[in-house]
Amino acid sequence: MTGLRTLIAGFELKRTPDLAATNGRLLHSAADLLATRCANVDQPQQQPAAAKDHMSPPRPKPRVLCIDDDKEFVHALQIRLESRGIAVLRATTGLDGFCYAVGEPADAILLDYQLPNGCGDYILEQLKAHPATTNTPVIVISGSQDRALAYTLVNGGAVRFMHKPLNFEELISELRKHLAV
Repeated sequence: MTGLRTLIAGFELKRTPDLAATNGRLLHSAADLLATRCANVDQPQQQPAAAKDHMSPPRPKPRVLCIDDDKEFVHALQIRLESRGIAVLRATTGLDGFCYAVGEPADAILLDYQLPNGCGDYILEQLKAHPATTNTPVIVISGSQDRALAYTLVNGGAVRFMHKPLNFEELISELRKHLAV
């Protein structure tokens, strides 16, 4: 995987017609390679089943994957979500986020729009196209106030578009719709 990361290091999606098509093909190929490699990642070991008794088994913590390059934002979000019983997985680039999403499926994904190595719209498209993540709810969180962008991303498969600075209670309310919190 290191060779692939080196190959695409510093690669950014450009918005000119020729480069966008070429970049899209490159990112699609990289995403396919990552999906293949991530599918072979060892899954975490399951806990042994507890002896049956009259108590119901403990409910596993819901897991949320946060794909965002703002480490301080993710850290603050992680503290608040974990205080509500939600485990947080973190990725700082679009391609890393895609790889984690396929290799370690989460119950929901929080996706930034402007990311290194894969714009949020492209990563959302790949997440919705991959069988391991097609039904995973994705909430896009962005500093952009562009209503057309929000409309495009929700039509592209996001369950919600939220603005930064984030209203945490609004996020929890949205997560409750999709997780057992």
